[in-house]
Amino acid sequence: MVDTQCCLLGLRRNYVAFWVSGLLNNFLYVVMNAGANSINESGIGFVYLANVVPTLFVKATGPYWFHLVSYRRRVLFCALMMVSSLMTVAWSDTSHLKLLGVCMASVSVGIGESSFLGMAAFYDKQPCIKSWSSGTGFAGIAGYMWAILFGAIGACFQVQLMMGLWIPLAWVLTFECLLERPWIDTVRDDLRRGHSIANDEIGALKFGIPYMDAGDAQTVAATGEVDRPITEYLSFRSRFMFIIRLWPYMVPLTTVFAAEYTIQAGFWTVIGFPVTDKKSRQEWYRRPEDYWEPVNALFRP
Repeated sequence: MVDTQCCLLGLRRNYVAFWVSGLLNNFLYVVMNAGANSINESGIGFVYLANVVPTLFVKATGPYWFHLVSYRRRVLFCALMMVSSLMTVAWSDTSHLKLLGVCMASVSVGIGESSFLGMAAFYDKQPCIKSWSSGTGFAGIAGYMWAILFGAIGACFQVQLMMGLWIPLAWVLTFECLLERPWIDTVRDDLRRGHSIANDEIGALKFGIPYMDAGDAQTVAATGEVDRPITEYLSFRSRFMFIIRLWPYMVPLTTVFAAEYTIQAGFWTVIGFPVTDKKSRQEWYRRPEDYWEPVNALFRP
């Protein structure tokens, strides 16, 4: 009974950790989009491109090098990128450096999302993926509410970014203190040190929770010791062929997201014109009630 309760507690911890991590991972992406006008007033579309292209590059190249870097190191690198992004965008004087800061946030988002979705394979897969997806979805609401809150109190975008330094701290603490460590990190660390781990040790690394399927168990050799993870054997060509097999899913998803970002970036770029006339641009950003005034007039007695 006690063991069962401990297992359930561990599962719930992981679900919460995946949800919080999804929220934190996408939070800066939303904040940068919400503050696009403050980052690069003359070309808002460039902010959206800087917020998307690095993520796309990371996800396209990740299958070829992710296995060389442990999940923990990736999480710490993401935290470093978050801090660098916030500082660069907040304190840079030129739009080019600010866009570089946005790219840093985008790299963090790409590595974080790819890593956690892959890491879900070492936990209870479907609930963890659902928790992550729910967290990333809520990041859209939380990020824009964050921007609206600071706008309501009259704080500048720089203050908004500096107050966001809690995000990388919470990101690291969630991984280190709330999420149970993925056992594959321990296996790979010991393999790199030339050690072997017995099956009973692997059981401890799985935290005693019996949700490993046959595919995950391929790292356990017939001799009773841990073999090298199967990803260590794959060549560049093998990885590429695995990716190609996913084309029925990749093509429609790529089409949908490409259309979404094209519309988004193009729409806001048009709103930003003329680039040399600040007054004309500001007229587009009137208060919401100003847009509804003609509609309200139709219903007045």
